Parts: sequence; C-alpha cells; structure tokens
Amino acid sequence: MASADRDLRLDFFRGLALWFIFIDHVPSSVVGSLTLRNFGFSDATEIFVFISGYTAAIVYGKSRDQHGSGFMTLQVLKRCWQLYAAHILVFVFFVAQVAWVANRLTNASILEELNVSEFLENPTQSLVQALLLRYRPVNLDVLPLYMALMLALPPLLFMERLSRRLLLLGSMTLWLLVQVFKWAFPVYEDGSVWYFNPLGWQLLFVIGVLCAVSRNDQTPWLRWRPWLGALAASWLVFSLLVCVAWKYPVLNDLIEPYIESWLYPIDKNNLGEARVLHFLAIAYLAGHYIRADSPMLRLTVLGPVIRCGQHSLYVFCLGILLSFVAHILLVEFGRGILMQLAVIAGGLVVMSGLAYLLHWYSVKSQERQLRATNPSVMSVVLTSLTLWVAQAALAPQPVMAQTPATAASPNPERNLAEREQRCSIPDELLPPKDALPAFAKALRDRAASPSLVVLSPQTGGIRPGVERPGIDRSGFDKIATYPVRLEAELSSVLAVPLARRRLMVDVIGKPRAAT
Repeated sequence: MASADRDLRLDFFRGLALWFIFIDHVPSSVVGSLTLRNFGFSDATEIFVFISGYTAAIVYGKSRDQHGSGFMTLQVLKRCWQLYAAHILVFVFFVAQVAWVANRLTNASILEELNVSEFLENPTQSLVQALLLRYRPVNLDVLPLYMALMLALPPLLFMERLSRRLLLLGSMTLWLLVQVFKWAFPVYEDGSVWYFNPLGWQLLFVIGVLCAVSRNDQTPWLRWRPWLGALAASWLVFSLLVCVAWKYPVLNDLIEPYIESWLYPIDKNNLGEARVLHFLAIAYLAGHYIRADSPMLRLTVLGPVIRCGQHSLYVFCLGILLSFVAHILLVEFGRGILMQLAVIAGGLVVMSGLAYLLHWYSVKSQERQLRATNPSVMSVVLTSLTLWVAQAALAPQPVMAQTPATAASPNPERNLAEREQRCSIPDELLPPKDALPAFAKALRDRAASPSLVVLSPQTGGIRPGVERPGIDRSGFDKIATYPVRLEAELSSVLAVPLARRRLMVDVIGKPRAAT
C-alpha cells in the first residue's frame, strides 16, 4: 500500500512508461502511433531511466542516512541481483516461447527477426554470453541498462555528498565524450555494442538522482522560471513538427535542409542531445503543472497505470513476454484495427491484473502482520511464568502418599541421607519458591484483591470500552496489539478461580521494556 507521503506522479509516469514500452514492442500497431515516441525525440525509456534514478536516490539515500553506506551498498547489490535474476528468467522464457512458436508455425524467420537463432545454433556459447549480459534477444535491453546504472548508485551518492555540482559536471563530461568518441560496451555479436549504452544514459539517471536529493532544499536550478518554461514548450512544439514531417515526405523535404546539419542523427544508443533536451522539457513542464496533490492522480481511470508503476519490475517482465504473444496473434489472425485494439487492450489488462494482484497480496501481508501475535521472547517467558505462578498458588496442596519403600523403612536417617545424595544441587542454584512472591501471596490471601502489572516490550493498543478520538471502534480486532491481548488473556484465565474477588490486570506496552 502506498504511503501517505508517496509521490503518485512517479508511479503514474513509470506505469505509463511501462504501457508505452509494451505497445511499442508490438510491431505495426495503430495504437503504437499514440505513444510518446511519435510526438517528439524521446520515448518511454527516458521516463523509465529518469524515474529509476529519482526513486533509487530516495530509497537508498534514506537507507544510507539511517544505517550507513556499507549497509546501503549491500542493499543496492541485492537489488542488482534481483534484476539480474529477473533478466535471466525473462531470457529463458522469451527464447522458449519464440522457439516453440517458430517450430509450431514452421516459420524460421521469427528466429532471425528476434535474434534467437544464434542461441539455437550455438546454445553453449550463447548461454555463457547471456549470463555475462553480452548476448540478448530483441527487446531485452532495458534491464541490463538498469543493472549497470544501479551498480553505479553507491559511488554516485558518495559524490553527491561531496559536491552535487561536481557530480553533474562529471556526468555531463562523460556523456559528451561518449557522443564524440562513441565509447560503448561490446556484445556477443562482432562489431555490435549495447543497444542502450550505460555510459551515455547515465546522464539522465544522474539528473534523476540530483533532482531527488535536492527536492526539499529549495535548489535554485529547480525553481520554476516562466521564460524557461516557454523555451521548453517551444522545443516540444518544434520536435512535434519534425516528427509529423517524417510521415509526410513533402513536408520533410522542406524542413530537412535547415535542421539536418545540427539535429541529425538523433542517437538513441548513446542518448543524443536532442533526446535529452526533449525529455528535460517534458519533465520541467510536467513537474510544474502536475502537482503531487493533483486530483487527477486520484481518478479511478488512472488506477491501473499507477498500480503498474508501483510494481514496475514484475509488470515490465510480463510486458516483454506479452508483446511477443501480441505480435504472433496479429501475424496469425490479421492486423485489422479491431484485432489490434483487442490484442493491445488484452495485454494491458493482463499487466494491470498482475499489478492489482501484487497490491492485494501486499495489503493482505501487512494486515496479517498486524493481526499476528508476535511477542518477544521476554513477553512469552513472562506470560508463561505468570500463568504458572497463578495456577500453583490457587491449586489445593496435594497430600503425598508414602511409597511402600518409605513406609516400611526402619531407618529414617538413612532415607534422609539418600534423598540429600540424590538432590545434590547447591541452594543458590535452586529456583525460588515463588517467582512472583508478592502476586503469589496476594493470590493465597483470600481477603486480598490481587493486582498484576506487566511491562511488555511491545507498544500498547486500544482497549475495549476506551474511546479514542478519530479511531473507528469497528476495527478493534484488527489493530489490538499484543499487550492488549495479553491483558485480556490473563484476566480470562484468572477470573474463574477469583470470581468473588476483585482482580486488576494491567499490561503496559512500553518500547524496549526490560521486564
């Protein structure tokens, strides 16, 4: 469940990016003409990378402040391992479904189209290269990029503490060098490199980190400036006109001579400058006009998008697999508009259904933790000891019958010596007769009114009959904590033998109580 101070804008735009990625991975779709890449130079990948840096800085920056850099680094490595495991799992499923469909339809061109034929021809070498992230079929490039950027997060947060300006300057310098010298990581195929070059895409990730750590500092460079907003809007309009011109050759021939020398190529592999400026313009305007408390984010119709953004890793992996299923369905049953709408809508419904299922499971897990009795060891021992003392004090003293050997023994001194020899435990190690002597004495005193006060290491809850402003009494059974339940249990157990006497049982929830 989202916390009260959670910025739903992050979940909404990340969920929207996941939807766009799924739609863009379905070839020749009419719905695909409505995604972000058709209206400007950037697409959903920029949104995903920027928000990943933003949220990572918030989550792991808080962990660093609370537990130290070492613990935070281990958490980042754990997250990278989860991403790696998810990528390998998606790789296996993707290759399996592509190979099965190609065999089923006797269509080997699918293997070539999705870069799976290499794995089937040379499985051993391809598998090793896949584990090294150097061999990837089509559409499996985002998670390796995310892993590489997350591995750089601990040193980025360290540099951010030293100097944010120096971090931004270093990131921009590396990005410029990549644009000039085309530095990149090689992949399994000869002459090929990573489709998303982390050395270039790190710029957006770093900008996301800096925006997150500066969000509450009233940083001047994040303030709204009308002239800068107008400049951003102008760039978005220009990019829209260029994208529209690409679809109409006559219009493209008119404007291309004026922009070709300084705009092209619009490099996606290394994150070219046109893409960076286009996304930053979108982010600047969206951050100003869509506030964190915007009523739009509470609309029911946007719920599926937000839920997908809250469970991005699972939804992304499912979307990769569903995009191939959608592609095959369109190949086999035609590419009519109704069929395209049905296939795309079906995929989005399945992705949203998974997000809602994960949300439901998360909520139920939290409710189970609240309802579950989870006392500390000290509380368990104290409860057991209290009940044992009460039972022992109230029970009638039994009359011990003499055994035949004792009754017939003619030598009592010899019997006493044998008992002393058998019970050789020192007196200082023997337990006291009454573990709670004052309470036991009050129980034995028929005229007294016993009182039992127990300190519990866990915090208290809401007791029946006690009105608390702003608290719904109908949810008492869900929010009553362990001290309240312990008090009720002790009162119930002791009330039967003390039915005619006043009994006071009070369990006080006190954090870090020693008794």
